[in-house]
Amino acid sequence: MQFPEPQAPKPEEENILRFLVFRMASQDFMVEIHRVQEVLQLREITPVPAAPSFVEGVIELRGKVVTVVDLRTRLEMPSIEPGPRTRIIVFRSKRANFGLIVDSVARVLPIPLEEIQPPPEVPRRATGSTETLAPQQFILGVVKQDQSLYLILDPERILTTSELLTFPQLLPPRIES
Repeated sequence: MQFPEPQAPKPEEENILRFLVFRMASQDFMVEIHRVQEVLQLREITPVPAAPSFVEGVIELRGKVVTVVDLRTRLEMPSIEPGPRTRIIVFRSKRANFGLIVDSVARVLPIPLEEIQPPPEVPRRATGSTETLAPQQFILGVVKQDQSLYLILDPERILTTSELLTFPQLLPPRIES
């Protein structure tokens, strides 16, 4: 499933954002649809030596190499065997070319801006003398709709700047002029 390039909203739609809803374990997540390039069925992934544990590897997509991140591992959720509904969400990003492996993709959901609440306050975890990213730091906001609670994921925060610099294979290719 490929998504068209984002277009300017119509005046009546200015206060409504569209989100792609996906599931990880029993939790519903959302990402703004304009950040999504496409949704792919799970395919063979080529491992990358010395990559972080959450990086499954890379895939080729229309002549470009895309890094694939296991969102379960990144969010410190228990791993499971991929199933028939497992998908890779490929993102449009200025920082890195990457896709996320998710358990399933549900639908696109329009959400009025006023229904988006800030993310919960959760302290950072300390490991030894350094702080690590807590899974909650990937969350932009929360939406409650029809008895469901959705966490809005920020794909730009999935990979930290230091991870991008440490693992150059995660960076987008340079365009030579």
